[in-house]
Amino acid sequence: MRETLNLGDGSPTCCGRTIDVFERNDPKAVKAIEDADNDVDRLYEAIKLYLHQTSRHRARRGGTAGATRDPDVHHQLEHIGDIVDKNLMELAAKKIRNRYTFFVRGHGRAAAPSMVSYWRICGWPLNVFTTRDIALARRLVAERPLCVKAEAKAADSHFAACREGRPESIETSRSTWT
Repeated sequence: MRETLNLGDGSPTCCGRTIDVFERNDPKAVKAIEDADNDVDRLYEAIKLYLHQTSRHRARRGGTAGATRDPDVHHQLEHIGDIVDKNLMELAAKKIRNRYTFFVRGHGRAAAPSMVSYWRICGWPLNVFTTRDIALARRLVAERPLCVKAEAKAADSHFAACREGRPESIETSRSTWT
């Protein structure tokens, strides 16, 4: 359980720092997040090995594999780190390298309020996993549509800026950002 919490601390931490990377254009921060994902990967492999060994040991003794009742949570936490490292940090590095800027519509930071809200609830699944809190689980399920709506609103805003011909938005819309 403790190592699952450590795994969870690593993955959402990467997510929260991602916003800063895009805002500050800091190549060292990109590298730090890539390194953090490597740590998450190593911990994930160690947890998998431990759970497998524990499961085999319990099976030999005629017991059940209780320690592996939620193996998907480990995979999902590791997957979060991969998405940040392999997808978002690649885009951040290209943004920095090509000196792209993001068009900011309205108040301050493009899509940042919705992203902050999204990252805020990133830790909730881990809390549900550890506490088995039904009320928190229900709240998490209820918040998910709000995150999807905020993501759609940010995309709509971006596409509207592209239709207006804003070079910053058009440049950052290229599918490969080459």
